[in-house]
Order: sequence, then C-alpha cells, then structure tokens
Amino acid sequence: MSAGLLLALRLLMALALYAFLGVVLSLQIRALRLRSAEAPPPLHLYVRLPNGSAHQRVFTQADVLVGRAAGNHLQLEDPAVSAHHLHFRYRQGRWWVHDLGSRNGAFLNGARLETPAILVEDDTITLGACQLQIGALPHPTPQTQEIV
Repeated sequence: MSAGLLLALRLLMALALYAFLGVVLSLQIRALRLRSAEAPPPLHLYVRLPNGSAHQRVFTQADVLVGRAAGNHLQLEDPAVSAHHLHFRYRQGRWWVHDLGSRNGAFLNGARLETPAILVEDDTITLGACQLQIGALPHPTPQTQEIV
C-alpha cells in the first residue's frame, strides 16, 4: 500500500472515533438534563416548636429555605433562629442540608453542621429550640448508564 492511502485510512479512523465519542457525549448530556429536570421526591419534615407543639410539613420543590424571615418556605418564630438559617436541596438523587452561616449554628443528630450533609430518614436537625425530624425518604437507586 502506498503511504498516502495509509495516511487517508488513519485519518478516516480518527474521524470515525471522534464522531463516535461525540455521539456518546451528546447522549450522556441529554440523559443528565432529563434526570435533573425530574421532580424531587417530597421532603417530609416533622417540626417540633419550643412551645411543645408539633406539625408535619411536606415540600415538593428542590430547594427549601428555613429561617425566621417571612420569605422562607418554613418560617420558625424562635429568636435563636437566623433570618435565613438553613437550606435543604435535592441534588444528585439525594436530599442535602446546609447551614447558611447562621449565628447560632445548626446541629445534625447532635453534631454541629459544618459542611453540606446528605440526609437520611429519622435524622434530627436542631435550630435554636426547634427540631426538624426527617420523615420517610426514598432509597437512592444506583445510577444506570445508557448503552450505546
């Protein structure tokens, strides 16, 4: 075979490989977009207030803000709770909790919440004299990969 024919075959193979990788990448991006657009499972919070009363709240959005200010999804009337104290977020198939830099802090199962943490059923979050207990959460399913 001539050197020109071998070079053309090599270029054709490289082009076919890049086209294949481009198709695989576009399918993966599409799958990630579809997965991120899915509605999160409900977040069940059992709220115990300092006065001894308790109630359940269910949130269906992917972001839930907790604090004393009126704009929060869950407003807690406790002077030890900051205006914007806590953030629940559904990401990567799990519910996460994050302290928003509150003055008095938040405690997850008795330990100070320093970094975002993944929530599991029956976790207890303490904000001032208020307690939030996590209700039933769906068990995460292993990520499935599309086979091209």
